[in-house]
Amino acid sequence: MNQTFKILTPEEKELRRQERENKTIARAAEKELREALRIETRNNKEMARVEERKRLEALTNITHSQKKRKLRLENSCGKSVYLKYQNLLYKDTLRHLFVVDSQKLLFCYIPKVGCSNWKRILMVLAGKRKMMDGITSREAHSRNGLTHFGSLSKADQFYRLKNYRKVMFVREPFTRIISAYKNKYKDLNVFRLAPEYLKQVARRIMRKYRPGATPRDLITGENITWAEFTDYLVDPAERPQFDEHWKESYKLCSPCKIKYDFIGKLENIEKEANYVLQNSNFTLNLTYPSSTNSHPTNSASLNISNFFDSFSKEKVQALWDMYRIDYALFDYEKPSFVP
Repeated sequence: MNQTFKILTPEEKELRRQERENKTIARAAEKELREALRIETRNNKEMARVEERKRLEALTNITHSQKKRKLRLENSCGKSVYLKYQNLLYKDTLRHLFVVDSQKLLFCYIPKVGCSNWKRILMVLAGKRKMMDGITSREAHSRNGLTHFGSLSKADQFYRLKNYRKVMFVREPFTRIISAYKNKYKDLNVFRLAPEYLKQVARRIMRKYRPGATPRDLITGENITWAEFTDYLVDPAERPQFDEHWKESYKLCSPCKIKYDFIGKLENIEKEANYVLQNSNFTLNLTYPSSTNSHPTNSASLNISNFFDSFSKEKVQALWDMYRIDYALFDYEKPSFVP
C-alpha cells in the first residue's frame, strides 16, 4: 500500500522545530527543578540536623549549669551557720512565692529579675488571662489574681513544697541594685507615679544623706543620687525596712530551705525561661517575651564598675558585705573592684 507523505510548508517545519525545542527546554527545566528540590530537601534536612544538635547542646548546657548551681547553693548553705540552722522560711518568701495549682508550679519572683514578664506568664498559666499581650505592668504587679504561698494552710504549704515544681530566677546582685535605682529613682517619670512608700524612702534619704537639702528636696524626694542611695543601703539602721527591689535575693526566696528544681539567671533568661516553659509539662505552650520588649533597666550587660569608681574602698566593702551571700549562693563572681 502506498503511503502518502505530506510535504510540510516552511512555516509548518518552523512550528514543529519550535515545538521540539520547547519540549527540550521543558524537560531540561523539569530536570533542573527536580535537582533544585533534591538539593533543597538535602539542605533542609541538614539544617534540621544542625538545629536539633544546637537544641540538644543547649539542653545539655542548661542541665549542666543547673547541676553546678544547685551544688554551689547546697555547699554555700551548708557553710553558713546562719543559713544552715535557720528553721523557718523568710517572711518575704510567703509573699514572693506564687502558687499555680493547675500547673503544679511554685514560682518565687525577685524584683528586677524579669518579674513583670514572669507574672504575665503566671497569669496565663493560672487561667487569669488568655494571653500575655495586653497585660499592663500595673495589672501584672497589682491585680494579677495569683495565689500567694502564705495564704495557704501549713498542710497545704507542705504538700506543695513536696509535690510541685519549684522555680526561681536571680541576677548579678550589684547589677540588680543599679537597675532598681535607675528605675525607681533616677527615672523621674516612674518616680512621680511610684507608690507613696518609695517616695517616703527618697525623702528619708534626703534628710539623712544630703547635707544642705533644700525644702523642695525634703518635700519631693526627687533626684536622689546613686551615691546617696548607696549610703542608705549600707546604713545598718535602714536594713530592716528594706524594700523588695533591693533586699537580698536569698531573703525573698529562702533557697537554703526550699529545694528549687530550677534556678535560672537573668543573664541567660530567654534560653533558660523557655527551657522551663517547654520542659515542665505545662498544659499551655508559652514563650518568654524577647529582650526587645523588656524594660531598659533590665539589661544584663551593664558595666557596673563605672558605678563604683568614685566610692571609697570602705563603702565598696560595705556594699559587698551587704550582698556577698547572694554572690556566694547563686554562683556569681566577686567583682574585681571589690577590695
